[in-house]
Amino acid sequence: MPTPVTPLVSVPVTPPVTTTVDSPQPLVHVDIESLLNDKVFLLSLLDIAAMAPKARAILKKRLTKSHSKKKEGKQELNLIDESTSVKGTSAPRVNGAINSLPCESILNGGCTPCIISFELVKKLGLQDTLESVDRKLIIGNGSSVLVKGIVKNLNINLGNAAIIYQDAFCLDVGDRYNFIAGRNLMHELKISTDWENHTWSIRLPHQTI
Repeated sequence: MPTPVTPLVSVPVTPPVTTTVDSPQPLVHVDIESLLNDKVFLLSLLDIAAMAPKARAILKKRLTKSHSKKKEGKQELNLIDESTSVKGTSAPRVNGAINSLPCESILNGGCTPCIISFELVKKLGLQDTLESVDRKLIIGNGSSVLVKGIVKNLNINLGNAAIIYQDAFCLDVGDRYNFIAGRNLMHELKISTDWENHTWSIRLPHQTI
């Protein structure tokens, strides 16, 4: 007997269901500052993700800790007292000592070497130790002044902050000034200048102050 044939039955195939999520749109109506102060608020994760970059930046700034490292062991000293002078019109001056003798010094970024007055040299008893040199220096008014000699290895203290040993040219300038700290010395002491606020500062390890 012939084998019965089972008729084929077509079964409809259901296509897979795909779910799409629209890209979150910026929530322009959300008051970010009010969210920071509200104790309870309703926002879905999609709402949070949809916040504008500016909103995310505000939240990040307000809710995260600053990772900037505080400079430990450092102290900044203002080298000059300008309470009685007009900013920008006076020469920056600082108290200190030369070879342990207290005196006032002038900070001069336009002068390369240090300059010591002959009057101060005599007070220090160093007039016989001057090292002769055949040289002239041009000073602020454009005139040239003959250098009387070089004082070697002066003990220089500015602002009671640090002691530096440097040579200095000796000029006979009367009592107009005692000592001029030039760029070489200012570089050694890491003196920084803020021209906007007319301040000169020095940063040193705390234990050396």
